[in-house]
Amino acid sequence: MRVTVQDGRVIRIQGDPDHPTTHGALCTKVSRYAERTHHPDRVLHPLKRVGPKGSGQFVQVGWDEALADIARRLGDIAARDPQAIVPYSYAGTMGLVQGESIAARFFHALGASLLDRTICASAGAEALMLTYGGKVGMHVEHFAESRLILIWGSNSIASNLHFWTYANAARRQGAKLVCIDPRRTETAEKCHQHIALRPGTDGALALGLMHELIANGWVDRDYVARHLEGYEALAERALQWPPERVAEVCGITPEEVRQLARDYGSMSPAAIRLNYGMQRVRGGGNAVRLVALLPCLTGAWRHRAGGLLLSSSGWFPVDRAALQRPDLLQGRRPRVINMSTIGDDLLRDAGQNVRGTLDQGGGTLEWNTPHHVLGQSSLLIQLLTNLISNGLKFRAEDRAAHVQVTSHLEGEFVRVTVQDNGIGIAPEYHARVFDIFQRLHRREQYAGNGMGLAICRKIVEFHGGRIWLESVPAQGSTFHLTLPVAPSQ
Repeated sequence: MRVTVQDGRVIRIQGDPDHPTTHGALCTKVSRYAERTHHPDRVLHPLKRVGPKGSGQFVQVGWDEALADIARRLGDIAARDPQAIVPYSYAGTMGLVQGESIAARFFHALGASLLDRTICASAGAEALMLTYGGKVGMHVEHFAESRLILIWGSNSIASNLHFWTYANAARRQGAKLVCIDPRRTETAEKCHQHIALRPGTDGALALGLMHELIANGWVDRDYVARHLEGYEALAERALQWPPERVAEVCGITPEEVRQLARDYGSMSPAAIRLNYGMQRVRGGGNAVRLVALLPCLTGAWRHRAGGLLLSSSGWFPVDRAALQRPDLLQGRRPRVINMSTIGDDLLRDAGQNVRGTLDQGGGTLEWNTPHHVLGQSSLLIQLLTNLISNGLKFRAEDRAAHVQVTSHLEGEFVRVTVQDNGIGIAPEYHARVFDIFQRLHRREQYAGNGMGLAICRKIVEFHGGRIWLESVPAQGSTFHLTLPVAPSQ
């Protein structure tokens, strides 16, 4: 980049026309760095909330006070259980040191839960590893020499401008550009053809293309024999996907499948620019594997302007152990939380806490909680464990215990519902049941100290929510509680 500074202030950011990949073009995000850096709304000092969540009431505090407050609170939690701390971040700063490594060292030393950063590209990256043995692909500049380019699941004009420069160069030399995307994006508008398949059906389209490549003799048998394993099993599966079946699944016409396969099988070199949107659906990893096999069937990898590009990070190995210092864990093995399913992961811990009771009593536990909440994981696990255990303990004699946990959004909160089919609670106790030492049954009937539901109320109120009960004697109880929604929602 070329940055113009005047009186110690950045006043202009431009691309470097001599840079071989960007040719002086900057994406919208980078080109406005100066504007964001000096924007009057940019937060330059720590702000401490002094009012209820969502009220927007903050006061400015000094760095020493802010850091001391954060350190004290983290220290208090870590003293009880460091795994109750879950770092949650992704790619805010892309540098290897600032982006992940220094934070990882801190949380490793603390013994916090580990975060599996799956929110962006994990399925596709794993697919490349399983298919190619590494996260490798074409060099972007070689797309300029391709005769056919499939832009699959990528709005390149908006999010991959540097690739689009080379795709345009190829088009000027006579190449055909095909956009495969459910939405008619800016990129689709500029391509020769747009194939608008249904979301999540990319794997079916790839199988249909394979069917036509095999049926019409467009497979490079020599390349397959030299470099592929498992071709016969793949061909058997692909031949079950004729164009008519693919068209029905994908919402396109059989002729679109045939024509695309004809182009891909006859126009060389042919290249595929795959992007991450299409792997963020159920079965997305396998869909990436199928698309990644297409250039292997036609031998497109023989040409530097043929093949596929999704990720090229495998060309640049990084010693992440040296950067992130897992040795600071000192032998500890914290739990791993999947950031894409953080709510289910935390609830799963609660389920494990009551597994023995379930197995012993023949009860069942059902989850349907797709929403993320903001809170202390150890307290939330205790909260749900108490509520689930309550439903399992106070079960009816004539039926196996069943507890169902569900959630839905209510403005800035997530309402979590824990419903059981137990003995129920009489209406006069609906409010009192959350008071400490409230026992509704004799000890010889049901063990306990009368504190479980009182603790639940304390935990919910600590997080700024509320808890209440609906129940019908002899039919079961339903506990409702609200918890603050995680910022990403």
